[in-house]
Amino acid sequence: MLWRVVVVLWGVVRFQRGEEEEVLNVSEASESSRRREELSGEQEEEGRRLKVLLVEDEEAHAIILKRMLQKSRLKTQIYEVRDGESALNFLFNRGEYADKEKYPRPDVVLLDLRLPKVDGTEVLRQIKESRELRDLPVVVLTSSDRDEDIIKTYENGASGYILKTSFIRKSPRMDSLLDIILSIV
Repeated sequence: MLWRVVVVLWGVVRFQRGEEEEVLNVSEASESSRRREELSGEQEEEGRRLKVLLVEDEEAHAIILKRMLQKSRLKTQIYEVRDGESALNFLFNRGEYADKEKYPRPDVVLLDLRLPKVDGTEVLRQIKESRELRDLPVVVLTSSDRDEDIIKTYENGASGYILKTSFIRKSPRMDSLLDIILSIV
């Protein structure tokens, strides 16, 4: 059973797996740092990159998130789309994303909820209903802190729900947060 990121606020991350719960202060995340280093080493040995699909319509937010990913110790290959329809086309290799070599299945999806064309909740629902994609980790990155959005996302199978303000606000405690999330998915 995978751990789920339940709440991220002010540098504290709550993880949940079944009934178990763990609280982690990002500034004291030595175990997560160790795991990130292990993943980084495994990637070097295999010569592979973690494939990340970033689904974000706000260009400024996408730039910040891409920089955070690029600064992490994990080697990443970032694919980016700006709306929910393009995300689904990418994931199901349809239309301009039909070439599976050029647009491979990602290892993790970072998904905004409020998207043009098809909203993030619907994208998540379709991913989790697909036999081929249902095991794909999806971390929702959004500015919405509404309880109904959080509940609906977890009901639809999200691996985590992170408020964008955790990344947008420049804080040394948050620099390693994305590494922690990527290391658990």
